[in-house]
Amino acid sequence: MNYTILNHIVACPACKKSLEHKGDVYQCVNPECKSSYPVYNHIPVLINPRNNLFEQNDFKIQGDIFFKTYHSRFTRFLKKIQPDITYNNVSKKNYRQIAELLNVERPLRILILGGSVDGEGIHILKEILKVEDTLVETDVSYGPNTTVI
Repeated sequence: MNYTILNHIVACPACKKSLEHKGDVYQCVNPECKSSYPVYNHIPVLINPRNNLFEQNDFKIQGDIFFKTYHSRFTRFLKKIQPDITYNNVSKKNYRQIAELLNVERPLRILILGGSVDGEGIHILKEILKVEDTLVETDVSYGPNTTVI
């Protein structure tokens, strides 16, 4: 991952001050805070260490955190034929409109929450991106698109 772009936009989740990237850790520059955030599997884990909901070590091993992976062939088959309750039949139209609005001014800085995997129609938005644009896809789970946890 190119941390240079990310270094300019991330902030300490605990105190909102700047973070400094040092090897496999992001360190808060605020001497009163001193929070540190590990980089696991090339992905910064910006989980507030004072937050009880998540722990940074939960992400040490790349794998399922919240999403269940189905290993049985039969279960995978059933999941494939079952209607998806998250399907949005207007998402492509919405992404097309967003892409038209965003395509006016450059460079773009886009933050996607829950972006570990591509949702329906997101490819329309991604297709307009140019080299100078920044796309950060965050999630609380590893996925092929996860840039930051």
